[in-house]
Amino acid sequence: MYDLQLERGECLRANGWEPAEAPSRQTYIEHYKLLQQGGSEQPPYDPAMDLAPAEANAARDACPEKSLADM
Repeated sequence: MYDLQLERGECLRANGWEPAEAPSRQTYIEHYKLLQQGGSEQPPYDPAMDLAPAEANAARDACPEKSLADM
């Protein structure tokens, strides 16, 4: 999942947006585990998280979010 988010960040950058800075792989894993255990409601990292809502919608169209099924 971390690698998919990094790829999405590169797609955003290639399309003219500045993605949010990615956490380290270890930090991402820790946050992901916390989310899975119900200890957090925040996703571990979304490269579009700092974009304004209208821009985030356009970014999702240009660079769709992927899931494990896409691997």
